[in-house]
Amino acid sequence: MIPWTSMWFRVLVLAVMSFLPAAILWPVGSASGQPPLFQGSFACPPGSPTGQQVGQGLLSALSDPQKGNALNTAWQKAAASIPGTTINLNRVHVPDGCADGGSDFCTAHFLTGCSFVFVNMEVQNLTGLAPLRFTTNLQSANQRNVATESTRGPDASVIIDRVFGKEGSNAADPAYAVVLPGSSPSTHNGVNGAIVIDLGTKPDGSFFTVCGVASTCPAPLIQADNDDVYQFDYSTDGTHWTTNAALQFPTPSGSGLRTRSLTNSKAPASFQARFVRVYGVVGTGGNNWSISELQFWDTSKNPILAKSATGPLPYEIFDGQTAPKAGWNSADSNYSVVLPHKTGSSVALNIDLGKVWQICGSNALCPHPPRIEADNDDTYMFDYSIDGKNWTTYGYMDQGGTWHGTFSGVGGTPCSALVHSRSV
Repeated sequence: MIPWTSMWFRVLVLAVMSFLPAAILWPVGSASGQPPLFQGSFACPPGSPTGQQVGQGLLSALSDPQKGNALNTAWQKAAASIPGTTINLNRVHVPDGCADGGSDFCTAHFLTGCSFVFVNMEVQNLTGLAPLRFTTNLQSANQRNVATESTRGPDASVIIDRVFGKEGSNAADPAYAVVLPGSSPSTHNGVNGAIVIDLGTKPDGSFFTVCGVASTCPAPLIQADNDDVYQFDYSTDGTHWTTNAALQFPTPSGSGLRTRSLTNSKAPASFQARFVRVYGVVGTGGNNWSISELQFWDTSKNPILAKSATGPLPYEIFDGQTAPKAGWNSADSNYSVVLPHKTGSSVALNIDLGKVWQICGSNALCPHPPRIEADNDDTYMFDYSIDGKNWTTYGYMDQGGTWHGTFSGVGGTPCSALVHSRSV
């Protein structure tokens, strides 16, 4: 027996080999704003150098000939050995690959459709690299307080990274977009499927005055699936929300990801907020509800650089409802949560089980060990914790049937019978 005192399952995508993962684990809770784990102040002491000053100093120290020119010196030594080295890059994602010929290829070969395009590359006899030199010309820095990025919940920061997908590209591509839960054009989950954005506060602790629809500053801007209407609400505390039907982004023409601004003349000219939540309210096309980018400005025309974005809540993975049959579309958001196509704990989903449970760990000694329904050609791992901070790796079984994890394997399964946990 392995004692767990509280079990947070943290699901890790270890080996992403193809399309989109399906049902996985996520945090349980409200779609309202979630405060940082640490409630104290992360403000820098008075007189501390800015991020721009620190970055410039670090980069110049590595590339300045008068300071040793460390990067270029190391590069000159390494460049000589590269021409004789074969470089293999496997499973490289091609952005907009389906729109740029992938769909035509799939149709010509009688395949059902194109979700992603990946390439395997081999580079040999790469020459002409020795003259390359590193230089630095840092002009600005994104003054972003990364210390407060420890919000509990699914990471949706792709919608606040100020990077747009190509207009018309695949709205379900997790390289750019977050797919919201929804089973049909007429079925959405409202605030239960919301993404919550923490805008932070001004240096003096006051709230931002966000530009609405006014002639003096830019209106809120969204890039999202073209044939759906998206609503945003705002709040100063993440609990009490202001909802206004005028704060809805319209549907533009075209297909795939499309960018549009808030245009309703009945929308407020400005409003004070720290938190914003965005979700789908009306759909007229396909089953995808997805958002790629959401941007706000203050009334002085300055972009508001949000601190974090979390959501949507992945109720699909613990609602007890499996897909209708094996081989079901792993991107169907009625049954699955689509993860960013990355490996490791940075995209993990957390579930708070509410209290300490004794959980079955092996079917050799108890009837129901952990079970997952997910995309077929990826490997998933979960960890557990008693406090949501300190994690123990339970393990996973690879596609060859070999067990990897904290506990020893017996006949392909972990030998631990029971574990105590609150979070997974």
